[in-house]
Amino acid sequence: MSRPGGVIREETGQHIGAAASWGRRGVRELGTLDRAVYETVATVPTPSLDRALARLSHAADHSKLWLVGAGVLAAVGGERGRRAALAGVASIGVSSIVSNLLVKRLLPRRRPDRTGATVPEMRWVRMPTS
Repeated sequence: MSRPGGVIREETGQHIGAAASWGRRGVRELGTLDRAVYETVATVPTPSLDRALARLSHAADHSKLWLVGAGVLAAVGGERGRRAALAGVASIGVSSIVSNLLVKRLLPRRRPDRTGATVPEMRWVRMPTS
């Protein structure tokens, strides 16, 4: 037994609306969790970890670590390694485009508030501009 087209569209709209509402709520909750973790980490003094993690973070900028890994895999992995490296580099490109051109525009957020979270100035690192 078939239903009238209007009912299907109406039900579909309700499901889409519920999913969008759940998605917005989930994003808000993730934002709250993100800020809480940032503020907690900011209040714990870890000078030796700060230096090491800052270096790791800078090494990972622009997917450098993943690209180096793909290069190593291509160099030592034979034909199968080269194919895997190519697939990995392609996925880096796609994920970069999706996150930078789509997700960041749909879900904009401000950079963390270092002064509001009482991050000691000696722990400040250069904030990204993009």
